[in-house]
Order: sequence, then C-alpha cells, then structure tokens
Amino acid sequence: MSRSYLLLPPLLALLVNAAHDFLPSNQAWAAEVQVTLFGKKCLISGPFTAKELEAVHSISPEKIPPVFSLKQVREMLDRLRDIKKGSTPALLDSYLDRLKKRLGAIEAFYDGVDAVRTTQKTTAFYEKVNSWIGTRGGPELKTQRRHGWNGEIC
Repeated sequence: MSRSYLLLPPLLALLVNAAHDFLPSNQAWAAEVQVTLFGKKCLISGPFTAKELEAVHSISPEKIPPVFSLKQVREMLDRLRDIKKGSTPALLDSYLDRLKKRLGAIEAFYDGVDAVRTTQKTTAFYEKVNSWIGTRGGPELKTQRRHGWNGEIC
C-alpha cells in the first residue's frame, strides 16, 4: 500500500514514514494540525497528539532559521530549552540534541569573537571555543598557540 504525503520539511516526512511502519494499515491518524509553512497553509497529520504535532512544527526549518548574530543564537537556544522533554516524538530527540549542540558551538564562537574585540588577544577566542573544539582540531590549535602564536591580533 503506497501513501504519499505532502510535507515540506524532510524531517517531518521521515518522522511520518518511520511512524507509519509501526502502525497497522487500517489505523487512522490520531490528529491533524493546520499550520502555515513558508507562507502556505499545510496540514500535518500523524499518529501523534495535536500537541506533539505542534511541537514538531515548532522545530521545523521555518521556525529555526539560520542565525547570524549572538542575539539570534541565544533566542533560538532559549526556544529550544523551552521545549519540554517528551513533548516531541522520541524520534526527534537526536535531532534536537544535535541542533542544541550546534547552536551552543555557534554561541561560543560569537562569544569568542566579542572577547577578541574587547581584549585584543586571540587567546580569549581560544578560551571561549576550547570546549567545543573536537579532538581532531584541538591539538593543532594548541600547537599553533605554543609555537609562534603570540596571542595578539596582527
């Protein structure tokens, strides 16, 4: 049995397809929610409650746009922290965790840039982003700091 769904964010399509595999073929969708997605009215339906569907829409690409300033990053992080654990389907937990980590790293980057502007020392940037640097990039930056990186802006 083939079904086609018109869900613009690929994340929602994956969620519905994964949930569909676990349902009997004759079970109806639990809820439908009308939303506006990129300026167009859409209907989200699935085997979830209306609150869960609204929570899924609240973390869609339209609601979490690219961030270009420290203020925007902090607003997005606050919105994500307001989403209670369990209010979204469990299938989205890893997506939310990765999104929070990415925004946390971007926040550290902007904090580091601001620290460099105020102190005029590049070591201030390293101190801010140090906890977000992966194991591959960490040793290289430490070596650059020790050998010829005097910590002053050229």
